[in-house]
Amino acid sequence: MERSLLSQLAIVLVRPKYPGNIGATARIAWNMGIPNLVLVSDNLPERESMAQMATHKAAHLIDTMNVYPNLAEAVAPYSVIVGRR
Repeated sequence: MERSLLSQLAIVLVRPKYPGNIGATARIAWNMGIPNLVLVSDNLPERESMAQMATHKAAHLIDTMNVYPNLAEAVAPYSVIVGRR
């Protein structure tokens, strides 16, 4: 898949229970070439707790992730959504 197509992908996390889950997802996204991380949450967890699981290679995804208060706003920029509840 071309890099330009990957730039349009994102992983959306909806109210993850632990900050480490966000970091682990950032690491997975980076390893798969997905450059965008989106978080649905009322508050942003402490960066260090997330970054510890992200490792230094994917920590920048935490710094650039978009945070939204609800799922509708989080997925509004995307035309195709694949998810699991």
